[in-house]
Amino acid sequence: QAANIGGIFGHIASPAYAQNCYYLDTSVGSSAAVSGVESKTSEEFKSGEVAFLLNSGDPQQIWGQELGTDEAPILTDDADKSVVQVTFENSDATTTAQYANPGGTVDVPDITGTAPDGQVYGWFDADGNRYTDATSISADVTLTLALAYAVPAAGSGYTIDYAAETAAAAANYEISTDGQAWLDSGG
Repeated sequence: QAANIGGIFGHIASPAYAQNCYYLDTSVGSSAAVSGVESKTSEEFKSGEVAFLLNSGDPQQIWGQELGTDEAPILTDDADKSVVQVTFENSDATTTAQYANPGGTVDVPDITGTAPDGQVYGWFDADGNRYTDATSISADVTLTLALAYAVPAAGSGYTIDYAAETAAAAANYEISTDGQAWLDSGG
């Protein structure tokens, strides 16, 4: 029957049910009448969001995705293809999410708006660790926008002493005198 066409199911009879099902929004039908079924864009499939959602709440990995290579989730127990979620909570209580494979990175959102003079904001986890575009992601994490530090007024004569504990730390710094222009170890 033409009425029984959908992205996942054409028809589902009680007592059967669907849960945690996702289909490409450009596919035939909508499955809108079936709860537990949701359409996703090709970008949401490619980003790792759908692989993350398919594994949510399951202690054993069934789905994975090599981000940047796989266009959609694949059946795999390869831990390198697991997908973790980075949630960004903004000061206005809005949230966005990005996804990474363990050891990967995400593009932290630019900090928008104008900070009061001399204040520098950053993205921090619950333990106070600051995250940048170069921070390796190993597990699901929620990052909150917070004050990183206040810069002394221009001409106040301040000095920054930086003693790195390792060569890697010394080669991976960021510094700014105004909170807008950043200089890192690459120059």
